Amino acid sequence: MTDHSEQAVTRELEEDHDLLTYNEAGARLAEEIQRLESEAARLEAAGDAEQAGRVRDRAAQLGSAAERNGQRAKDDTGARGFLEYRPHG
Repeated sequence: MTDHSEQAVTRELEEDHDLLTYNEAGARLAEEIQRLESEAARLEAAGDAEQAGRVRDRAAQLGSAAERNGQRAKDDTGARGFLEYRPHG
């Protein structure tokens, strides 16, 4: 699994659409994973290892979702073409 805690979350500026693109979904997932990992560290420092474990499990599940999202982005050849649609003529 990819370590999302050290990766910078980047969003493409030109993706200002009403659609949730692969890039935006990936950025949102990475942000939530980072938030959960920070929360787990805080809980662990406070002595709540059980709750920290649950939060880390959720972060791992979202990490799997981020990997699936990334793979779908690579495999979906029509996604970018839709956003760059140019009418005929």
